[in-house]
Amino acid sequence: MNCYASDPTGRGSPFTPEITSLLPTELSKISHACSIICYVFRKPAGLINCFEAFSTFQCKPIVNVHDIVVVEEFRDQGISHLLLHEVQNMALEKKRCKITLERSRVEYPS
Repeated sequence: MNCYASDPTGRGSPFTPEITSLLPTELSKISHACSIICYVFRKPAGLINCFEAFSTFQCKPIVNVHDIVVVEEFRDQGISHLLLHEVQNMALEKKRCKITLERSRVEYPS
């Protein structure tokens, strides 16, 4: 996640040490969160974070893709497609009615 946060497509700056140390623990407390990591030759190459939400129109659960990260050296190799395919398989297996992408860039002060 820190490579994504540092990238211009993310926040443009790395996470604070506090966020870096807290993020795995805090994410693990969220029962409707799911993270998938892709490794290439035992090196982390990509990550996708998803959260379950709810479709009011279909009255069923959905999967919301919140973060997609591909480490720069592994870009243009189809890793994001592999990650999204895994999310699709998970959504189908769990009978979720659709997959949505996070798109809000509004940040509120801490």
